Amino acid sequence: MTPDLARRAALPRGFTLLETMIAIAVVGIIAAFAYPSYRQHVQRGEVAQATRGLADARAAMEQHFLNGGTYAGGPCTDVQTIGTFTVRCESAPTASAYTLSATGSGQTQAFTYTLDQNGRERTTRLPADWGNAPAGCWILRPGRTC
Repeated sequence: MTPDLARRAALPRGFTLLETMIAIAVVGIIAAFAYPSYRQHVQRGEVAQATRGLADARAAMEQHFLNGGTYAGGPCTDVQTIGTFTVRCESAPTASAYTLSATGSGQTQAFTYTLDQNGRERTTRLPADWGNAPAGCWILRPGRTC
C-alpha cells in the first residue's frame, strides 16, 4: 500500500459542516412548502366531520318532528363536540323551525357552518385563505364558491 493511500484510509469518514447545513436548508425549504398544505388537509378533514355532524343532527331533529309533530325540545338542544367543532342549535327550536350550527375551535376556529329545517346549508365564517363566506352553501375546500 502506498503511503498516500494509507493516509487516506486512516482519515475519519463523515459529513462536513457545509454538507450538513445544505441538507438542513433543503429540509427547511421542503417543510416551508409542505406545512401549509398539510394544515389545509387537516382542516378539510375536520370540516367534513362538522358537516356530517350537522347532517346527523338534522336527521335527529326530523325524527323528533315525525314522532311529536314539533321541533321544540328536539335533540339539537344537546351540545355535541365533533372533532374541533361544536354542533348545537343557534337558538331554541320552535314548533316549525330550527337552525343548527357547527362552530370551530382551535385550528378550525375561523369556521362556522349552519343548517336549517329546510335543508339550507350556509357557510357563515371562513378563514381568509379559504375565501369569502357565501350565503348559499357549505365551502369545504379553499377557493371554492357556491
